[in-house]
Amino acid sequence: MKKLLYFLLIIPILILSSCGNSSDENYDIKIDGKISHIKSFDVNYQGNSSMFVTFDNTIYHKDLAKLAIILSSPLGNNFEANNQTYSLDELVSSIGFINPIISSKNDYDIDEYDTAKKLFAYKELEYDNQKYDLFLVINYGSQERDRNWKSNFDIGLNDDLYFDLTGNHPDWKDKNNHKGMDISTNRLIDDFNDYFESNENKSNEKIIFNVGHSRGGSIANLFGYYLEKNTDYKTFTYTFAAINVTSNTNDATTIFNVINKNDLVPYILPSTFNYHRYGTDIFIDTADYKDELSKAINEEFLIYDISKLLNYINTDLCKNKSDLYDVGIYKYEYKFDDDLDKTLEHLDEIIDGYSKKYCKYYIEDNKVYIESCGEFILCIIDQIINSNLSFSDIGQSLPYIYQMILLTPITITQIVSFYDSNIMGVVDNHNYYSYYVPLA
Repeated sequence: MKKLLYFLLIIPILILSSCGNSSDENYDIKIDGKISHIKSFDVNYQGNSSMFVTFDNTIYHKDLAKLAIILSSPLGNNFEANNQTYSLDELVSSIGFINPIISSKNDYDIDEYDTAKKLFAYKELEYDNQKYDLFLVINYGSQERDRNWKSNFDIGLNDDLYFDLTGNHPDWKDKNNHKGMDISTNRLIDDFNDYFESNENKSNEKIIFNVGHSRGGSIANLFGYYLEKNTDYKTFTYTFAAINVTSNTNDATTIFNVINKNDLVPYILPSTFNYHRYGTDIFIDTADYKDELSKAINEEFLIYDISKLLNYINTDLCKNKSDLYDVGIYKYEYKFDDDLDKTLEHLDEIIDGYSKKYCKYYIEDNKVYIESCGEFILCIIDQIINSNLSFSDIGQSLPYIYQMILLTPITITQIVSFYDSNIMGVVDNHNYYSYYVPLA
């Protein structure tokens, strides 16, 4: 009887021990290190590639979301593990992916700013006697402030007004999509198809894991929709902080968008535009994780109340997309340190070839004047030369697109100061750690 009792007690212990060891040994995705971007934070992940085979891609999986935000985070040589610094391609190689390629083609003659930096990689899996090609697509966030932000804020208008100002846009294929994101996605599709054809094993089943944060999340959203509707592959799309990118019907089932309620970026387009994201939005609230986030970044994590700004955007700022590109001729004097040469030099830095579609400047009576068709450039210039503008003054005099340009690092402090808030409250709630910690 004692032997039987001993046997009955020891069997569960042996089973649990065996399961634990087996599970740990079978992890082929292990990430343990530190990501440094503005602030450093520790990350840890363990999982098995077989989940891409066994998981239902129409159901949200927190495990996949956690892996997705880690992979969306290291933008350059800033992932540290085992006293070594890894680039993003080295990081994905360390978890079993091969042939990683970072592509950042930007030599386009038209819409040269609508480009997407991305990483492609793949690995071969075998599960239950079936082989699979698992393709990884990581879409980068805004890398080049000037190029990327112009694309971020060029929503586009399917109207003669817009085309007269900006010319033709042959790669803008769906006029119901945000123009900058649509063109960037279509160029991503071309690049991915080339990579796919060069690396696929014809006889294998295909799985695609498509991720991104911020601008990268917005492009990943449109790309995920393309994959779902135009391929027979099993696709998983997980985005973070993606903006609203389309006014088309949302019938996507394999896309999950993680949105921090305190992050301004996902709410950046006015509700009057009727834009949304494809797929299902999964909301998190960093206010519920403030202590954990403060511990993760080793300083106080700040919460910025975006409600007033969102109310302004959605009620007072811009009622129609055509307001973004309202045409008029505006002329005013421009000075920089009361020095003509410095003024011209400064203007050359601000007004490049893209912006010259909207404005020009000239010298008259030893003064520099700017003449603008529409108000495309005025907000940038006003914010640089005039630090006394109030939020309401800007809103009344400039169309919506320039309000959004204010969110670039150059001028974001001016917007935030209107509500007496710390700038880091905005930065904290958009950064990667604000999405990783609630998923950890």
